[in-house]
Amino acid sequence: RLRAPAASAPPADAPLAGGSRGGALARSSEQLDDEAPVSLLAAPALPREAQEEAARHRAPFCSVGAGLMTGTGLVADRKLVPVVRAQRRMRVSVRILQARQLTAGDTGLLGRNSDPYAVAFVGESYLRTAVRMRTLEPHWDEEATLDVPLGGSALARHALHVVVYDWDLDRSDDFLGEALVPMDQLEALRPGEKLCRWFALTDAKGGSNGVSGAVRLELSAIVDEAEAAGEARTRDGVRSRRESARRTSEEEGEGEDEDDAFAREERRADRR
Repeated sequence: RLRAPAASAPPADAPLAGGSRGGALARSSEQLDDEAPVSLLAAPALPREAQEEAARHRAPFCSVGAGLMTGTGLVADRKLVPVVRAQRRMRVSVRILQARQLTAGDTGLLGRNSDPYAVAFVGESYLRTAVRMRTLEPHWDEEATLDVPLGGSALARHALHVVVYDWDLDRSDDFLGEALVPMDQLEALRPGEKLCRWFALTDAKGGSNGVSGAVRLELSAIVDEAEAAGEARTRDGVRSRRESARRTSEEEGEGEDEDDAFAREERRADRR
């Protein structure tokens, strides 16, 4: 069984590898198994409506593809609600890789075990993994791209919600823990940059009552090619105007500083 080191988790406001604002979370896959899980957000810190939505997610989950033996099914499933570009905050690629050191939801002749599966929620969309039988160290590797609407539900405005459950044949599935990933952390990712690491599982109050272990996620922001090209043109234009302002400032000496010259170049660009 993999064990996380005793080192404390990095603060949520530390810079990402490569310079992003999303926290020191980007890691190579070789490092992932040995790093300490982080908990970036707890449900009690959310607004009331978002807390109520999170509570509904913790109830026994019934997926669209349900019907095999119980109401929750054994197979992987997803519900992807598309959002038109004008109403979309961003698109997030969610890959649920694995979990470790989970709580045993079942006890009996076969020992202490669980039949775990995980679900990632963004508003009305979700990605649900298949059930892995009799293990506390499940590997799933399920992936989907979820649209995040500009308005969205109360919880979707604040976080990606990942819940781990223990599947049961003859009774309701059990809640094994949750992880909340702040949306602003995901929004801070640059195109092509991935947030990939272990997230600690917590109970509904952000603690560890009856909950243990962590879930490993790989997350990235998906940017439309046209949108990325527009952003690149904007950056190039600002860079060009800044360079022009610098030359103007140098030519005119102390009569106009660089910021004033840049403001003048911006006004010229607006008129064009």
